[in-house]
Amino acid sequence: MPTDAGMISCIVHHLHQVALGARVDKIHQPDRDSITLQLYTSTGTQRLELCASSERPFIGFTTSDKTAPQHPTQFCLLLRKHLASGGRVTGVEQIGFDRALRISFDAKDDMGFVQQRVLVYETMGKFSNVVLCDPTKILGVLRPVDFATSSLRQLLVGMTYQPPPPQDKGNPLEETEAGFANRASATSTEQRAERFIMNNYAGFSPLIAREIAYRATGQTDAPIGGNEGAIWQAFSSVATAIREGSFAPTLLSGEGLSDYSFCDIAQYGESAERRIFDTPSQLLQTYLGTRVTKGGGFAHDISVLVRRALAKAERKIETITADLAGTAEREKYRIWGELITANIHAIKPRMDKVEVQDYYSENLDTVEIPLDPRLSPAANAQRYYRLYSKQKKGQILGTQQLEAAEGELKYLQSVQDSLSRVTSHAEAAEIRRELAASGYASRARAAREEKRGKKQEAAPPLEYRTSGGYTVYCGKNNLHNDHITHRLATGGDYWFHVQDAPGSHVVMICDGMDEPPAEDFTQAAMIAAVNSSLSEGVNVPVDYTLVKNIKKPQGGAPGFVTYSTHHTAFVTPNRDKVEGLRARE
Repeated sequence: MPTDAGMISCIVHHLHQVALGARVDKIHQPDRDSITLQLYTSTGTQRLELCASSERPFIGFTTSDKTAPQHPTQFCLLLRKHLASGGRVTGVEQIGFDRALRISFDAKDDMGFVQQRVLVYETMGKFSNVVLCDPTKILGVLRPVDFATSSLRQLLVGMTYQPPPPQDKGNPLEETEAGFANRASATSTEQRAERFIMNNYAGFSPLIAREIAYRATGQTDAPIGGNEGAIWQAFSSVATAIREGSFAPTLLSGEGLSDYSFCDIAQYGESAERRIFDTPSQLLQTYLGTRVTKGGGFAHDISVLVRRALAKAERKIETITADLAGTAEREKYRIWGELITANIHAIKPRMDKVEVQDYYSENLDTVEIPLDPRLSPAANAQRYYRLYSKQKKGQILGTQQLEAAEGELKYLQSVQDSLSRVTSHAEAAEIRRELAASGYASRARAAREEKRGKKQEAAPPLEYRTSGGYTVYCGKNNLHNDHITHRLATGGDYWFHVQDAPGSHVVMICDGMDEPPAEDFTQAAMIAAVNSSLSEGVNVPVDYTLVKNIKKPQGGAPGFVTYSTHHTAFVTPNRDKVEGLRARE
């Protein structure tokens, strides 16, 4: 489940107890989503990690010792400048009753004067972020948000930090019994209590809403009508526990169940194993560690390799883009050469500049052209022609290199997306073989594993059945994607993929039957959305077209295809619905 506002309250309570007064010693950014602060606390050295990953958000004290990259990012250097110079934690507080918190620091500037700094952590799916403020003006952002990314709320250096806009719902920590009763009286008596709480109050996850209903009535799907008093008592007890800092970080596990909460959960009865931790940090480490290392930590080395390759590709794109920007003046050099040639009779030897009429400008403006006094007028013209020719060739070559680098970046992002959904050694081994074949990893490890008898049987693609009975295949990695799109499917089948983002290829097999109903198209599109990097989004665009319209360029990277004719469906990913469509053996 995503971390809700109640869990953030639990985390803030723990951080306030341990980190208050702690001194910042070191700051690292082990990966693009995480910041680690080494703190000297009253109980010893602690590592505080702030991870803004949409898939695995985490804030708390960690025992994991992630390797810091050799070259820190600009954001990491900024944090070191403002916080690591004797900074001390002076406060930890939740922003409203939301999934955001701020950590306040007293630090020293270059002159030794104390200055206030604030580190804001927001965990909101794909919008998760870390922001450094002074204390309201933004000094740095882990992931800058501009107007192109969001028209509602921007996070850019120099702007005043604005908290996430509040929902049009009540704050459960401020609700009164009369206010609760008024809201209940305005609601249909047949509405489920869980839905009533979710519709009227911000900050509670569906798990907590169901738990409140269960504590009040013994059922998770009880209606609000006739149960208002009991539900208020359960609701109030949860809110009171949060206000008083009475938490019980609980991990839930069982067949098909993996969840956590800031309080004890009774709704699953004996079907779930409940484990209560001393701190939320221990709970989240255990929960996320189970997910990340599921199957024995099989994908860790591949993840490190892909992250490094991604960073290298991003640096390459930045370098090429900067070089291309330098070729923007090539047309000016050509025009200067033409103007020097046209006015060569008026240019005297050893002149260092000349003013001539620009025949290429709309208003025939006068332009000043620098000259090399050591060269003749004709040689000066040839010099500008050579500069033009050199930059033109550089622009053509640079454009080709940029296209190749951007293609490489998209491929690596697709591999990283596949890694986020790895659930077995066989799937990890396939991705490792794919990377070796693409030149990103050595074949030596695969050969050694084969000698030692560790070769894994190929994992099959995911298989689903729509409500109309159509078979849908979904690739787990790029090798799967190529197989189901170019070998398994025929021209009359339908192909699905999220728009402009990494994700799995999805194919709906039609076997010559009539065009599937709209509901089947929606289900196939949702499968594609869930198995993509946009799985936490809303109204995710999914392109779909006939397989005969899919083309793979010669020499294209695994999983890379092109298409022009297509339609687009907008779906909101729902893992439970998609899991219900899985074909069972």
